[in-house]
Amino acid sequence: MERAKIISVINWKGGVGKTTLTHHLGTGFAHLTDGERMKYLGTTEVPRVLLIDNDAQCSLSVSCLEEQGYGDLILTKKVETIANLYIPFLENEQADVNVRSHILKWSVRRQGAGMYPQVDLLPSHQDLIYTDMDIAMYSPAGYMTNMKKDSRIYKCQVLHNMLEQVRDDYDFIFIDCPPNLNYITQNAFYVSDYYLIPTHLDLLSIYGLTSITGKVTKLNELFGNLVEDYKPVELIGIVPNRVKEYNKEPKGSQSNILKRLYESYGDMVFQNYVTEGDGISSASQMGFPVYGLTGSGANAKKQADAMQAVLCEMLERI
Repeated sequence: MERAKIISVINWKGGVGKTTLTHHLGTGFAHLTDGERMKYLGTTEVPRVLLIDNDAQCSLSVSCLEEQGYGDLILTKKVETIANLYIPFLENEQADVNVRSHILKWSVRRQGAGMYPQVDLLPSHQDLIYTDMDIAMYSPAGYMTNMKKDSRIYKCQVLHNMLEQVRDDYDFIFIDCPPNLNYITQNAFYVSDYYLIPTHLDLLSIYGLTSITGKVTKLNELFGNLVEDYKPVELIGIVPNRVKEYNKEPKGSQSNILKRLYESYGDMVFQNYVTEGDGISSASQMGFPVYGLTGSGANAKKQADAMQAVLCEMLERI
């Protein structure tokens, strides 16, 4: 049985669509046709997906559960979250903690009272913001006598260790990362097979792309030098988001920015992109992806089709 493909969604810049892309890729499998699933997955069955909210902003958790649902479940601490897992697995890579008990099933909202039965969620909590500091300050007793501990690589293996319990339960795992490269994000890179970079088509958003790919290359080298069987994380590509169109082509300055991206990154830039519109934001306020609004207007249908095209291109690339 093939293990789950793990994909991190990352950009140092906030507000470029990381959560939106994660949410829609994970739920999008259910909206592919049988023919599309057969073409890209070799089966008509909807794959099992785990969405991981690895960000203290908790945007993915809110998008999946809806604001009130998130408050009822997470803020009241009726359920535990990924924030409760990092420290036990930091202190002991085989911690006696049931990761499955932290995962929410039949909770990712589809539309109205509907749920995605094949999509699970490992939610986040605002307390995760303190976890990076806890990891940075942590020093196990006697670590100086252990070369593996001395290298500090174990601080980037925490998420890997916790996911070993559940990786075989899924076909795809998507990780929504915070807009930084602290320990939480490095953990996501260490455990991932691939990563995606969403970006807006403006100068401020694209300036940092070289920094991201360059830093990941250095992390791959570091991890590879320290861990014999480490598998480097691969860039699937760069996904333009909130693209304004005229006659089905990016308009104005966005067209020029996209051209610059292709010149700099070539095939690493997706041919498909997510269009501008209020369909996604409207759906998000109601706690489900834009696929649930396709009958309400052309704008939502256009954005849903764009997300499906990005998903199909992603599957083709991997």
